[in-house]
Amino acid sequence: MQNLQRRASGIYVTRLTVPAHLRQIVGKREFIATTGTQHLAVAKLVASGMLATWRHQLLDLERLSLGNASMNNDSILRIADGHPLLAGDSYIPLELAATVLGLSVADLLRSASEGVLGIYHRFAGAPGYLVLVHELEVEYHDSERGTRVVPQANQMPDTALAHIANGVLGIRSDSVAEVANLLLVTGQCSIVMFAAPGADKARGFVPDDPVELTSRSVEASTVDLQRLRLHVAASIQPERVAAARNALKAALGVTPTAAGKYADRLFSEALAAYATKFLPQKISSIKEIERVRSGIALFSEFEGDLQLAEIDAERLRSFRDDKLSKTLAAENKVRLKYNTKSMSESMAATTVTGWPIMSAAERNLRMQWIARMFNWLHVQKWIADNPATGLSSESVENKSQRKLTALNKKVRVAFTAEDLQAIFSAPWFASGKGTLTKKVTYREFSPFLYWLPLLGAYAGGRINELCQLRLDDVRQTVNGNWYLDINENTADKSLKRQKDTSICWSKRKVPLHPAVVKLGFLDWCDRLRSEGFQRVFPELSWNAKTHYAKEPIRAMSQLFMKLGMPRDNTKVFHSFRHLFNNSFKLIPCSPEWRKRLMGHEPGPGVNEQHYLADPTPDESYGIISQIHYGLPHIADFEIDEGVRAVKDALRRKKAPNSGVESIGGGAPALP
Repeated sequence: MQNLQRRASGIYVTRLTVPAHLRQIVGKREFIATTGTQHLAVAKLVASGMLATWRHQLLDLERLSLGNASMNNDSILRIADGHPLLAGDSYIPLELAATVLGLSVADLLRSASEGVLGIYHRFAGAPGYLVLVHELEVEYHDSERGTRVVPQANQMPDTALAHIANGVLGIRSDSVAEVANLLLVTGQCSIVMFAAPGADKARGFVPDDPVELTSRSVEASTVDLQRLRLHVAASIQPERVAAARNALKAALGVTPTAAGKYADRLFSEALAAYATKFLPQKISSIKEIERVRSGIALFSEFEGDLQLAEIDAERLRSFRDDKLSKTLAAENKVRLKYNTKSMSESMAATTVTGWPIMSAAERNLRMQWIARMFNWLHVQKWIADNPATGLSSESVENKSQRKLTALNKKVRVAFTAEDLQAIFSAPWFASGKGTLTKKVTYREFSPFLYWLPLLGAYAGGRINELCQLRLDDVRQTVNGNWYLDINENTADKSLKRQKDTSICWSKRKVPLHPAVVKLGFLDWCDRLRSEGFQRVFPELSWNAKTHYAKEPIRAMSQLFMKLGMPRDNTKVFHSFRHLFNNSFKLIPCSPEWRKRLMGHEPGPGVNEQHYLADPTPDESYGIISQIHYGLPHIADFEIDEGVRAVKDALRRKKAPNSGVESIGGGAPALP
């Protein structure tokens, strides 16, 4: 019992810390009292009664303090105007919810204790059991209240179902008030049972290990939050909202007609509009939209939430050179390690630790995001002039810094013969299948580990090009030669393009090398079709940034690291393209054909651009078939085991996508 302490005399005392904002009212930092006994079991019983009394006292004080709270102008406008994050039906962290509503976390917890809000926790692969609640034993502490006793994992009833929790699960409705009160008074709460996923009210989810909740680890439903906002907004007089709006305008003292029709709006308001009205037109991933939004929000974190009319090129330049230049790389890890809540807090926490600074490329990217937002605001007539225009040709680095960066930049190279021997000696190449785990699943193997390196070496494909292949992209000519049709015919695909041109030279048709066919690639594709799949790698999930390539990029990097290859960008999956390109040195092939098989521009002239036809798969098959690397023996792919590995991977996906092949980007499923 964490609130119990044994003194040198052997007597146990119980203590409870008073929240900082109530200490002046209570007159002390903590409650402390002796249990009067040296016996632990008795001490626990005595302490539980004392703790319950103290917590009720603190809760009453919390409720009284709410009546004395007053909302400032910013809070009133947040409540009145709402926020884009509250649109739709999703879940957001309680701290973020408090920020967008203009309320405090304590206000939201009070609402939860009164039944207005539900409380939720987000899981990521947590093992446990789905248990029938009515089967749990009830232990009565007094004549009025009973508590269900949740057994250990090895003592679950026979009807309990093993379950892996992913996504958001709620605190059971009969426990929300108690949990909210504990979070409000003590700041933490240990939970052993959650509401079951879906509409199964008869069961509860019991994780193998209790979950320690804090206000930072719980989330709220945007539906509940929007309902709460509307309720509070209805209680605010319209004159009070108008007065708050006028007060903010007067404090900022900007003439909007001179600077643009919405130049009196705050940067945060402009960012919210940009993130909800424009970014979803360009980015389909909610996670990526939030990444861009938070990157742009660094400006207001360091410069303040300014009116748009107050922001000029010099202000942006000052932010770029003085503040952004000091921001941290992998700042999310700093937040986990030091419990910080913002970039500025993270920078303060790591002052003497030597934490690495964000790279120039990442800083340039954030300045590009800011510039795009201001360009949108200018096009939409929010502002009369675009302050980012003057920075378009500038970099976060000066000339000498750019020169030093270029000198230190590592250049990608092709794999050597020794590298190829090591890569293609991996266990799955030797056996044609992966290795089963103790639970008899293919958790550490997916078919892409076998086929992607082969297609990279023998077809020269970029990793994203290969990962997004559809089964219909594996085609055959009338002469019987098989080839990969690398295209972007569906919304989930994207190919590399040259700047300032609508021509996509990455589109091409590359013959399948006989070695790939011999190992069973065509039979594998046929089996996937018969299983109802549409993509060559159905186990991969889609996201807006890397499309289907996120997991393969990580897996390939881990493989190369295990083989002793330096992780300095010199040897990556793209090195297979270098290898493929270099192989043409030993094969009679015109430079123009080599470039087209690589997915490159054939040449700058009119002849190459407009008159030179791409080689057909039949014409280039004779070239591709001559490629030889001297690889070690590779076993034919075990198709039955491959299907099993794909289904294992699909089952591990988070609900509601568990067991379902991912078709991203809003692309329709093929008939």
